Amino acid sequence: MLTVIRSPGRTWLAAILSVPFVILGLDLLLLPKLFPQYVRRLDLLADEMGLNRITANGPEEPWGLFFLVAGAGLLLWALKDLLFPKELLAINEHGIAFSSLLGPAGGRMSVPHNEILDASPAVLVEGSDRSPAVAVRVADPSRLPSSPWGAVWVDDILVIRTDGWTAS
Repeated sequence: MLTVIRSPGRTWLAAILSVPFVILGLDLLLLPKLFPQYVRRLDLLADEMGLNRITANGPEEPWGLFFLVAGAGLLLWALKDLLFPKELLAINEHGIAFSSLLGPAGGRMSVPHNEILDASPAVLVEGSDRSPAVAVRVADPSRLPSSPWGAVWVDDILVIRTDGWTAS
């Protein structure tokens, strides 16, 4: 059985990029309230650059909440995807199971081996952008979505983008 998952490189990058958002949200929201003597890093940076400080009753709370929620959400998504990766494509004794075609919240759809006429590597060219892909021709294209997520129909061939995939 062959399974294909999302490459963990981009997910690690998202997890790393979420940390400054969480720190900035904590810096704006919680730390000054928990520790009154705490000097915010944002205020230190403003003093260093000669800018005006954000006032105590200014708009820092909505921004702090936004940064904290966005950073925590991105971090939780990245950790979930790293610990429990979703199979994008699986080839087993029953056929090929596609999980990537219906989007992030979509289910899994299976195509039996006898309905797959051809599968081959391809290069998808969109304008000046070239990305690796897999071209799949099936006997009954109506079994697959007409507007697939991460793929395009070229005549009766489904061309699935594979950049960011890792086989396991």
